[in-house]
Amino acid sequence: MSKFEGTVIMKESFKVFSDKVFEGVGGGGKLIPIEFKDLPFVPRRVFTVSGVHEMELRGGHAHRSNRQVLVCVAGSITIHLQRPGEEEREQRLVAGEWVLHTAMEWCEVEFWGRESAMLSLCSDEYDPDDYIHSFRELDEAIKVLNIMLSDEFARKNQ
Repeated sequence: MSKFEGTVIMKESFKVFSDKVFEGVGGGGKLIPIEFKDLPFVPRRVFTVSGVHEMELRGGHAHRSNRQVLVCVAGSITIHLQRPGEEEREQRLVAGEWVLHTAMEWCEVEFWGRESAMLSLCSDEYDPDDYIHSFRELDEAIKVLNIMLSDEFARKNQ
């Protein structure tokens, strides 16, 4: 059995993990534990997003190498992920659920109220050159990457 019992797999890079959320710990509230040993990388950066107006989108970019675990820590958010040539995948999360967002995929996060909050655990430190700011640029970057991988494969198999 997987470490993540009850894991919902949307696509290989889109998994929702519902770890235990402990209610009423120490007199009230919620405790959402995340064990770093369970993550596919060691976090190098952490940030939060909160106080976003209802139905507002954040993100709207992709990363060349950075991967993220996006955790809903309060309220509810919807994660929208897409790669060029594929259908958009979306998953609504509530507090305690988290998604693995890989490199080279477009991401937008929709907040369902000002009380909603998200924690992002990042595989890389901040690098402005890692950001891809348009879906067209992402499409071009993936085409270049595919050509490079194809050329490397051909060289190795000669």
